[in-house]
Amino acid sequence: MANFEIVSTAPEVAPKPTRFKRFFSAVDAGELVDGIFLPFQHMRSITDDPENNRYDWGIGDFVSARDAVDFAATMDFHILQLLPTVWSAAFHSPYSVLSPQAMDPEYLGIPALLNLLKADGINVEPAQDFVSENNEYIMQLRDAEEIDHSAIMRLKLAAMQLIWEVFRQDRQRPLYTNFLRFRKANCNWLEEDILYFLLKQEYIAKDPEIGWDWRVWSRYETGISERDPKALALARERHKEEISFHSFVQFVLDRQWRDFVSHASARKIRLMMDMPFAPADARVWQLPEMASWSGCESGYQRIEVQGVPGKKETPLGQIWQFTVYDYANPAAIEYINNMFLWYRQRGVAYIRVDHVPGYYQVFVFRQDVDEEFTLERLGIYDSINAIREKALAIGTEAAKEEACIKARKSIIDALLYPNKRAPRLPDEVCQLIFNDDGSLHREGNMVMVARKLTAAEFNLQQQRKSSWHTQWQTEDKIFREQPYWEFLRLTPNKRADDDGFTREWLFPDEERELPKPTDSIRMAYYRLGPGEAILYNFDRFAQESGMVVILETLGNVTNKMLASSQRTGGYPLIPVIWGLEETGRYYPAKFEHNICATMGVHDSYGTPVAWQLLRREDKLKLLHLFWPGKNSDELEAFVGKLKPEVNEMILKMVCAPHTFFKAYDPERSPAIVVLQLLDIFMLEAKYRLNSPGELNSWKRRLPPDVSLPELMYAAQGQSSSKRARAGMAMLQRLLQARHSTLVAKTLRNDTLVGMKPNIAIGSIQVRQMNRVDHDKTAPFFIDVYTRGELQEVSIIFLNRYGEEYAKLPIERMSGHPGITEGITNWVVRLRPRREGVYRYKIEMTRRDGTRQQSGTGLLVAVSSQKNLNFLAPDYVLTDIENFRIDSPR
Repeated sequence: MANFEIVSTAPEVAPKPTRFKRFFSAVDAGELVDGIFLPFQHMRSITDDPENNRYDWGIGDFVSARDAVDFAATMDFHILQLLPTVWSAAFHSPYSVLSPQAMDPEYLGIPALLNLLKADGINVEPAQDFVSENNEYIMQLRDAEEIDHSAIMRLKLAAMQLIWEVFRQDRQRPLYTNFLRFRKANCNWLEEDILYFLLKQEYIAKDPEIGWDWRVWSRYETGISERDPKALALARERHKEEISFHSFVQFVLDRQWRDFVSHASARKIRLMMDMPFAPADARVWQLPEMASWSGCESGYQRIEVQGVPGKKETPLGQIWQFTVYDYANPAAIEYINNMFLWYRQRGVAYIRVDHVPGYYQVFVFRQDVDEEFTLERLGIYDSINAIREKALAIGTEAAKEEACIKARKSIIDALLYPNKRAPRLPDEVCQLIFNDDGSLHREGNMVMVARKLTAAEFNLQQQRKSSWHTQWQTEDKIFREQPYWEFLRLTPNKRADDDGFTREWLFPDEERELPKPTDSIRMAYYRLGPGEAILYNFDRFAQESGMVVILETLGNVTNKMLASSQRTGGYPLIPVIWGLEETGRYYPAKFEHNICATMGVHDSYGTPVAWQLLRREDKLKLLHLFWPGKNSDELEAFVGKLKPEVNEMILKMVCAPHTFFKAYDPERSPAIVVLQLLDIFMLEAKYRLNSPGELNSWKRRLPPDVSLPELMYAAQGQSSSKRARAGMAMLQRLLQARHSTLVAKTLRNDTLVGMKPNIAIGSIQVRQMNRVDHDKTAPFFIDVYTRGELQEVSIIFLNRYGEEYAKLPIERMSGHPGITEGITNWVVRLRPRREGVYRYKIEMTRRDGTRQQSGTGLLVAVSSQKNLNFLAPDYVLTDIENFRIDSPR
């Protein structure tokens, strides 16, 4: 092996930290765990009693959500999955982040706060009067079909303002002292993030069109965009009172969240939550160096914005317009790591890492910020027209097809080999997009044409079915007052299974759509990220506190990327909604044990739409799988619209694949299964929580007959709505089928029931050496879970020939919350002293002296300068798995 050698000296035992292991997940001890996806946007309460703490004001909050916990506990779930609770920056999306740490005020539970303060002797009559006066409106918001985020926010902040005016008067109360402690403990982010929000509101009031973007703030107040200290000092003084008020709001949110987490823990319910991928707006303003910009002198224009490549459903892909991380800057890596640690501090036990592919390679859409790359300025408008005219003169389909090929080549040649007067792409960008022969460097890379639209044209185009993709563009609005654009992909896309849409551009149905001199040539391509380096950090942070990492490896993901991410210790997310065909990557027959299986996700359609989109032959294959004793004529009645009995079988395939596939080993049953109500109740498409690109997303609540009380009553066997009873009865059957698997029974006969890293699935641990001081290198962390009485557990280190050269004891842990009864956890932390591969086995010695050994595991110490992205040519872990094999003497 060129990059490594097997280290023949054992790493030293590192001391354990003072704060250590707050939680153990049953999944680490080999148990099957189940969950329900029930975000605040879907929670609905129905009580009319204003004295009841658990009624919402139009969206689930941290207090009314306790009913969701109680429902999950009644159904014997282990996990309650939520969406991020961060303060949203735009369109009320939990993935568009204003602050990575501040929570959204719409999740405040006002009734509970009033009761708390009243019990503490604080006069809350003004706020109570406000609630009473607005009670009818509050009930309308609560009972509405859609969430009115703006109205809810206004009401809650108005009530909080009245509470604050009273609360701040008596500073001798313990609660006020706790508030001051909260401000001091969070001074490193709290006031600066609030200041960002307040300035944003201030400048929106001055200029609703663009005042929301911090890059233009210096147009209204010199130095604010650049964070000039004098300008910031004036702004802080101007907003001093508002900063105090919003600090109080965050204090209440923090308290209610922690009470919610405590309630969940007491009911043995653990929380799963997403960690958004995009950087928070406030942090980008505070730390612009962590992002990729054109430079301060040009107003921090973004030359690249994030998105995803095209596929059949979205031929152009999605232009998210999120800011791109500058992974080469340590500030970006530090921010991402801190985001993860913040979730850990909030008591989240299962963290779902959003958009994992973005840590390997970020898909970026390049902006033409100075409108340089037009056909006219590239010098190819006339040649494109000549190619087109010649094909029309010949008049054959073959001539048109040849014209498309020539036009694409003409564009690519102009980008790669520009003349002296034409604009030029940076060499680095050309290398990211194209190979030496002019072909696209990676699948997904594309060349597009972009065209300006008027507002009227934009609205008209949105209503038409077309290969052109219309998109409102932030950069063009902020810097050029031209936000309306449409895009057409010219190059082929294998994933989308098409040859591109050059033909629609060259030979449109309407003359007004012909190529124009001002048509802009745009590119989209991949930039490499840190890859496994980030994921190994996440796994280390999680293991230190007992968390579990769920990896959202969705999108343009290869098998190599799946294997790479999986060996970092996380559980890949497997959404069967895109795996109902036998050939699909997520087909349940292909499940492995160490996954988190689900039917759909927050931005997918539900089972009725998935069934409708299936080909007839695929439907029949599934129906024969579900009911092998029935003939095709009997199954014909199920081919059309999705029926409840078919829906149940589809979900059962997710929960209990061993009941359908004869060759499926029950021990491969998915370790984690999380279902969502959208699929359980077969809700129509209008209840989809998020349709990417649509402004109407994040507004739809679930129907009243599946409110939290109705779900609870149904789970308890009490009188409830017909739909709730049917759904809960089905859910109970699904869980019963899931736990009919033999996994748990088999594991009870074993001494070793779980390990981290999981040697059985090929997980390894990688630590990057501190270049200055090896004592600051993060230690390896080995967790062993055993059943039965053992005398000792040890870690044995092996040389290149598989011979033992060192043996160290592993400490037995005890008394930790969440540990499964009868399971013992053993832990050792080891600090590497040199680069290389440490090969090891775990040995367990029973009371009677008999021993059991695990397979061979790998601990890898690498230089902090080494590349841990398998997509890079200098990837350091090439063929690392060969080190598991004992070499001959």
